[in-house]
Amino acid sequence: MGKNGANRIAQYEMGYRNPKRDQLNKIANALNVSEKTLSLEGDETLRKLLQMLFWLDQEDATLIELIPANNHCNLSENGHVSIVIHDTAFQEHLTNWNTQKALLAAGIITQRDYFEWKIAMT
Repeated sequence: MGKNGANRIAQYEMGYRNPKRDQLNKIANALNVSEKTLSLEGDETLRKLLQMLFWLDQEDATLIELIPANNHCNLSENGHVSIVIHDTAFQEHLTNWNTQKALLAAGIITQRDYFEWKIAMT
């Protein structure tokens, strides 16, 4: 990637520019995620929530447990309540996050790989 490419990525990261559909597709393919994963439908609040969850996970990896929807119930045996956010892109982020956590736990990716993935997603 040349200097212009790096500048453009920095502009995307800072929110100065938004990638066009074809560029978003190329970025998604490079990161091996869907286009929806890179965009929370323009919802800044959900993007910030995901970012906060990632940082909480970085501070304490045992704090957040991701449970696939097919195992979900509103009230667990120990009385804890879970939260469901009905946004397709956000759910896709959570699913991808769960996959990355599983890869880390299995030793397939390193802690650094995991951290870099979270940074790329925020």
